[in-house]
Amino acid sequence: MATLKDIAALAGVSPSTVSRVLQEDATLSVTHQTREKIRQAARQLGYVKPQRKNAEKNTKKENRKYCVGIAQMDIEETSEEWYYMILKNAVEQACFARNLETVPLFFSESYTGKGTDRELQGIIAIGVFSEHVIRQMEAYTPNIVFLGNGPDDSKYYSVVPHHTLSIELALTHLFAQGHRQIAFVGSKNKKEAALFEMQIFAFLHAMSCRGEVGSIVEYGGTPEEVRSSLKDMCDRLSPTALLLGAGVSAGAVVYTLREMGISIPEDMSVVTCSITRQQDCYGIPLTAVQIMRQEMAEAALYWLEQMWAGDAYPKKALVPSQLEERGSVRPLFT
Repeated sequence: MATLKDIAALAGVSPSTVSRVLQEDATLSVTHQTREKIRQAARQLGYVKPQRKNAEKNTKKENRKYCVGIAQMDIEETSEEWYYMILKNAVEQACFARNLETVPLFFSESYTGKGTDRELQGIIAIGVFSEHVIRQMEAYTPNIVFLGNGPDDSKYYSVVPHHTLSIELALTHLFAQGHRQIAFVGSKNKKEAALFEMQIFAFLHAMSCRGEVGSIVEYGGTPEEVRSSLKDMCDRLSPTALLLGAGVSAGAVVYTLREMGISIPEDMSVVTCSITRQQDCYGIPLTAVQIMRQEMAEAALYWLEQMWAGDAYPKKALVPSQLEERGSVRPLFT
């Protein structure tokens, strides 16, 4: 009688993969073509599933559909609401592709989670959450992956953009176009303070490695503060380019420059690491370091699958970004 090893050899996969496919394991991440190849090999070899005890119980387990909660921070508290919305859409698409059910979860400091009485096998938490809210999540399930921010790398699985690489990509592009006088514009509000500090360090380090001194423009987050900071910068400095960090309102920056009579890219080049709704602020397309949102969602689901398989040691994935040139950087040749 054919064995799992025989089927694996014919299909070119591992015996464990054969076993999980023949058991209709919906959590196994393999392509439809691979599943069909294994089933065809099993039919060709005349494989017959052995009789098992507790058949009814096993059938229920095999047909079980995993349910994943999608928790999202209060987007009104951040200027990056579009960023978190597109991450949520990417997670929903990734779950749908894996035949996983999803339910929304809402948390805040003032009330507990709501929206489902379902048993959850995992949660993907999008954004920044306090310890109090994280405790609320853990009441549902210990299987939590944080997407976009890692609250504690020693305790939790997380998937985050490679922010240091984003700064490096932006500066490499600006330097290739001849820019040396570059100012970093960052938002230092309570939700993004840690990211702000990380990006400042990456910016200053990268500028120093190139033998240049970078300038920092920081503000609390409101459009009024953007205008005040930029006007003060222009009074003190003479940058040829601005690098906008995550959390910065690119629209507010473009509007302020226009108010000041500064044209993009003729008078000022701009590259943004920030997500905007269209990356087209007031008719000006901005060169941007793109966050690979679908890849981040896939990585988050992969961490959940590892936890379902028994992995319990927390891990962090850094997803690289890509730079998209959209004409907001003017070449300087001296």
